[in-house]
Amino acid sequence: MRIAVIEDERPIREGLVHILNKISPEYQVVGSAENGREGLILLEEQDPDLILLDIQMPDMNGLQMLKEARELGIVEISIKEPWERDLDLENKIHQIYGVKAVRVVSAKENSKEQITSRLSEVSAYYLDSVVKEKMVVGISWGNILMRIIRRIFRSQLFRSWGLLM
Repeated sequence: MRIAVIEDERPIREGLVHILNKISPEYQVVGSAENGREGLILLEEQDPDLILLDIQMPDMNGLQMLKEARELGIVEISIKEPWERDLDLENKIHQIYGVKAVRVVSAKENSKEQITSRLSEVSAYYLDSVVKEKMVVGISWGNILMRIIRRIFRSQLFRSWGLLM
């Protein structure tokens, strides 16, 4: 897998490159850049399979860079949720009850532990996408809440490292 690292903070950029080079011989870091403008050039020249991208950067931020790269046909942006959803049932619930956001996930898992894990994953993914700074959120207590918090923390940590967009 050919990987490009675009990060303005030098220690983080160099650390990611170093770690990626050590993890697997299948990972090939094809280059790194310290801002979106350099990153755009890197993407044009190297055509990587994966981009590890910081969003907040000087000169041209990561979102601007992605927008330009998409407009130039350099990258294709797709978002895939890692679970199967029941969109028909979600739409019915929305129509009947007027609920704005519904997530119905198929429960192919067998054990209570697997189902609990899947519920926390879906909940954390959804909350992470809608919760904004200084927003107050109320959730019930228990194992699900603990798992949601762990997953949100993990995704925020990875995002701060530039590993998630």
